Amino acid sequence: MPSSVLHDQIPHSLLFPDQPLYFLPPRVFGCTCFVHILTPGQDKLSAKAMKCLFLGYSRLQKGYRCYSLETHQYFISADVTFFEDSPFFSTTSESLPVSEVLPLPLSPQLMSCLLDHFRFIIVALVSLLLSLLLRHLLTHFLSFDFTCPALPSPNDLPIAIRKGTRSDTMLRERKKKP
Repeated sequence: MPSSVLHDQIPHSLLFPDQPLYFLPPRVFGCTCFVHILTPGQDKLSAKAMKCLFLGYSRLQKGYRCYSLETHQYFISADVTFFEDSPFFSTTSESLPVSEVLPLPLSPQLMSCLLDHFRFIIVALVSLLLSLLLRHLLTHFLSFDFTCPALPSPNDLPIAIRKGTRSDTMLRERKKKP
């Protein structure tokens, strides 16, 4: 437990400052691993390990995060055997035959028609963008108010600034009431 005497540190981190608290050697992500199952009530012929996919390290407790595709469960365990040379998923995939795509024969007339069509689209887009930009600039610059702001009325000023002479009628009434 962290102690205030040790400046909120644990004794292990003071005695061994270069060693991490939980040392887990680095492993290859996505490799095949076997999580050892230590549940009570198993007989001697039941499986002692489950084939899993290594996902990473747990941030909450000491252990490796593994996932079993058979049971769809996540495991966090430090008792794991790794096969880093064998990936969980096979790297050789059987590719399905792809039908060959034949090019479409284009006549020169069709090519020139397509080019004219694309030129028209590009000119229309450029003119639209220019008109939008011009409209934005005009509304932006015309919305500026170049006149000098009017001075506020004396009633809108704070009390400390509009302070003037004090009337004596209130003082006379207070003095008369003794």
